Amino acid sequence: MESTNIIINTEMNENDDNNHDLQLSVILEQQPLLQTETQTQTLWRHLPLLFRSNSKESLDFILQSLWRTRKTGLDASDRRIIRDSLQLETDFDLDPLLVCLRKLIRRCVYDNISKDQIPKVFPDEVLPEIQRLLTLLLQKFQSEWQNDVLKDKGSLPRLKAMTWNMANQDSEVAEPAAVINLKLQSDTQSLSREQEVKFQLPKDTLETMLKSMHSIRNQLSDIGDTPDKPVNQKTSVGDLGGLATDLWMPASDRSLVVINGCWNQKF
Repeated sequence: MESTNIIINTEMNENDDNNHDLQLSVILEQQPLLQTETQTQTLWRHLPLLFRSNSKESLDFILQSLWRTRKTGLDASDRRIIRDSLQLETDFDLDPLLVCLRKLIRRCVYDNISKDQIPKVFPDEVLPEIQRLLTLLLQKFQSEWQNDVLKDKGSLPRLKAMTWNMANQDSEVAEPAAVINLKLQSDTQSLSREQEVKFQLPKDTLETMLKSMHSIRNQLSDIGDTPDKPVNQKTSVGDLGGLATDLWMPASDRSLVVINGCWNQKF
């Protein structure tokens, strides 16, 4: 019990903003040898705190909040609501309970467990009445959470912006090339972030790429219900062919940005 308390205190001191329970949960999941059998049993004995809840809705809120914040940790507002609903005074009292619930949620969602198998995820030291309560709640949300995981896996990043400049301009030996920098935006239910990808593009590769993009454009036009036409009078997706020559004109830096779904060239 003493070692477990030390870990909890360390995590709370280093992560006062919002993710005490998430960080602690990761530590206990990845380093199970830190826990003796007695400490593990003590951790699960925090689950009866759920009986302090004053309503079924508050229990729903606790589980849904833990799932919603599975990548970020609970914020101060959510933690305060959960503490109040369970009549707990400090985060020190709350964190071990949240760790247990996160462990159970992960097992139900990621371990390919059917609804009928959910009772098997509970350790023997969990009281039967707690098992029955949490089984009903986990069965209620399991399908929804698993669908969220599938959406996260199937959600591809979208192109937010593109910049480029010339490379090897002063070299007589190296072939001239364009350095392309793509900014990608990942929009999933659990995480939203930007990512940059940079690569070099020689002229022959550029021409091949443009042919492929023209083919993609034509297929998208065939699928659409309305005639394809540029939204902007500068450079739209359909005008990218002109960039094959334009890229080799002297310039310190040019940019392509996405506006209303179209490419637009800025000088």
